[in-house]
Amino acid sequence: MKVKYLADFFHLELETMVWRKFFLMDAPKAREGHALAKINKEVYLYGGKNGVTLFDDLWRFDLENVQWTSSSKQSDLIGAVSEKMSQNGTSPGKIADHSMIGDSENQCLLLFKDFNSIFIFDVRKSMWT
Repeated sequence: MKVKYLADFFHLELETMVWRKFFLMDAPKAREGHALAKINKEVYLYGGKNGVTLFDDLWRFDLENVQWTSSSKQSDLIGAVSEKMSQNGTSPGKIADHSMIGDSENQCLLLFKDFNSIFIFDVRKSMWT
């Protein structure tokens, strides 16, 4: 059986418990095993795999300036901005099945590669430490 990976991106509005789909013009390739973290109004995605390729890319999704539209079947989220971020320093590399959290106060991502490896990404400087 062939596995099909999806690149869908959804948002759950907690007040109404309604799922809305993002439509992104420039988006990461379909994958699994990636990590997501949120800092303020931005969501970050790192790594993952698609059965053939391990990824080491970092993406940022800007949730602040989003326009909503309503279709006949569902309410969809359009116009969400995403961008592949540049990365300086020594990154965690091509990985999957890892964890990541966002630290809004210090504007950084903490990525846990395994039990002994923690990487910090400063989102203001685009720098891994």
